[in-house]
Amino acid sequence: MQKFILATSILGIIISSCGQNKVETMVARAYYDSINYQITSNKQLQQSLIDKATEVILAIKNDNSAKIDTKALRALLDSAKASNILRQRNIKNITEVDVNLNLKGKALDYVRLFTSFYDNEFKDLINLLDQEQEDKFTKASSLILPKLNLIKEKEIALKTAQEAFNAKYPLDADGNLRTKPDYEYQKLSDLKFRQADIKEGEEIKLLSFSGGKDCDDETIYFKQFIGIVKSTGDTIRILAACQLYDMDKPKRTCYFQNEISGISQNISDKKKLVAFNKHQAILEKKDFKTVIGFLRFKED
Repeated sequence: MQKFILATSILGIIISSCGQNKVETMVARAYYDSINYQITSNKQLQQSLIDKATEVILAIKNDNSAKIDTKALRALLDSAKASNILRQRNIKNITEVDVNLNLKGKALDYVRLFTSFYDNEFKDLINLLDQEQEDKFTKASSLILPKLNLIKEKEIALKTAQEAFNAKYPLDADGNLRTKPDYEYQKLSDLKFRQADIKEGEEIKLLSFSGGKDCDDETIYFKQFIGIVKSTGDTIRILAACQLYDMDKPKRTCYFQNEISGISQNISDKKKLVAFNKHQAILEKKDFKTVIGFLRFKED
């Protein structure tokens, strides 16, 4: 007998999955915007510094003794460095919302590399320009270019993390939150499960509802309800064909019925698919005993 051992915090969270996904997505997008603001707010200044370094290297390539305004370079460096220190501190203070994607970590890697660049390579470049040395171009290039290549690598890693974040917490074409659950469907005939032993009228406390497509002329969609049987404490999965459930007013108390209600009894000639909500894999992928039936609801 499989007793209920899941964390109690799941109750009341997954049952409101559509609303919860929306809240999670809103929090995630606010987090993303905070990170992105810190990255972009300093970008113009850091790009000016990189452009200036490139300009200087090209100048000494053509003329080793070219006069470079290192005072202006130092002023630009000081501004970029101060701004970068501030954004690094601000990013560190942002609360992470998805450790698996590690967007904050990738952003900090990128920003910290600029801190290192300003403290070391760019500072050394200015000192080199102030000195009378032969072949400044080769020395400056070997000093600056490897770090710029490394910065490019970190920038690509950051962009990859941003793309993964946008894929997981997407916006639609109008910039609005796309909060519809991410579904996959499996043929009922391919679903391997252990049969649950449950009596007609048994009271069940619901933990989750998968949602999924509504039935049509060709396909019967079995939606998943997962709940606790009150009399035994067992956690079971109920596959309910075409059943509707009001997510705006979720009810957690229901009663099991054996019959398939609300659809034609003759469904042998139709495709039968079971909905899996990827956002609820924590429950829906577990090996709960399963029964096919229907649920009758009452107010909590």
